[in-house]
Amino acid sequence: MEQHEYVYFFLAGHLDETALREQIALSQRAGLARVRPHKERMCSYVTLVILADTIDPQAAALLTKTRLRKNYRFTLYGWMEYRIAAMECSTGRFYSNPAGREARKTLENNFGDPKPSKKKGEIIHEWFGTFNH
Repeated sequence: MEQHEYVYFFLAGHLDETALREQIALSQRAGLARVRPHKERMCSYVTLVILADTIDPQAAALLTKTRLRKNYRFTLYGWMEYRIAAMECSTGRFYSNPAGREARKTLENNFGDPKPSKKKGEIIHEWFGTFNH
């Protein structure tokens, strides 16, 4: 059984609702164009990962509510699920839609608060806040 994931990245200084709607439309259109359903296909994931210095509350609300799932021939030819995960770099907050929880966890593991390792005094990773693009 085949499984595919198409990941799109977007970097922004400030993410507002208009920019998010545009990125959602672009990534959904590009991802759906790549999906080729057939009887050996299990699923395809289209994922949008966003890193932004700041995220508007309206954009965060839209991000968490966005859903898209397509079944092909009653799932006999697989399905497609749309996932979004975002990080607000200035605050260290993470967001995702329900399907994007795994992608959000990956961001949290890579950019979240440092966690002490099992070795005394060792830090697994560090995050220094904002980025310049």
